[in-house]
Amino acid sequence: MKFVCLLIILARASGAFAQPGSATLKVTVSGYEGRQGEVMLALYNTKDSFLEKPVRMMRQKASAGSIELVINELEPGGYGIAVYLDENNNQKLNKNIVGIPKEPYGFSNGVRAKLAPPSFDATKIQVSDGENVTAIELK
Repeated sequence: MKFVCLLIILARASGAFAQPGSATLKVTVSGYEGRQGEVMLALYNTKDSFLEKPVRMMRQKASAGSIELVINELEPGGYGIAVYLDENNNQKLNKNIVGIPKEPYGFSNGVRAKLAPPSFDATKIQVSDGENVTAIELK
C-alpha cells in the first residue's frame, strides 16, 4: 500500500495528472480572398521549437472572407503562430527555387519575413487565463 501511495505522489509531482490549460486562443485568419485550400496553423511555445516542432497544429477549409480557429486548453504563456493557405492540399508550404513562399502565409503580431523567417520573439504573443484573441492576415 505504501508503494502505491508513493507512486501516486510521484506521478502528481511529475505532472502525470496535470489539468488541461485554462486558456483559450481564438485566431482570426484573413487575406486569402478568391483562393481555395486549407488554412494551416502551427502554434509554438519556445524559440528552439519555432517553425520546427509545434505544440499544436490545426487546419480548416478556407471559407469566404475569414475563418476563426479556436485552440482550447492552453497553458498561459508566450506563443508564436505561423499560418499559411495550403492551396494544393499537400500539407506543406510550397516555396520557389530560392525559398520564397508561393502560397499566402502570415505570423502572429503581423510580422513579415524579410530575408529569413521571423524570430520566435518577434511573433510571440502572451496568452493569459480565459479567452484570448488575435488576428493574422495572410499575404
